Amino acid sequence: MVVKNLDQLIAIVASATPLTKEAYPALGELTGERKVAFKIGHSLRHLSSSSGDMQKTIGDAEHGDPIDIALLRRKVFSASFSICKLCEILGISGKQLMEGVENLVEIEKAHK
Repeated sequence: MVVKNLDQLIAIVASATPLTKEAYPALGELTGERKVAFKIGHSLRHLSSSSGDMQKTIGDAEHGDPIDIALLRRKVFSASFSICKLCEILGISGKQLMEGVENLVEIEKAHK
């Protein structure tokens, strides 16, 4: 698979991870905003899990353990996967994601 842009990556993640009532029976009982909230929450839990794993690894390193760079890299990829899923759920295009991050870079530059 060769991904050429963020929109394609978001679409690939979306197709690989359909949040359906077959996979998540609780979805069958939800409608509208409650269904969207479930999907967002599910993706946020995955993102939090990746973040927590990275925090633990760094916390352990602060106490003398070696830094597990391979694990940190895997978790960055996992977090990025979750971000792509959130983009799909929230209707954020690849261009909008890039523009949003670029805007944050400009805000950070202005604070220095």
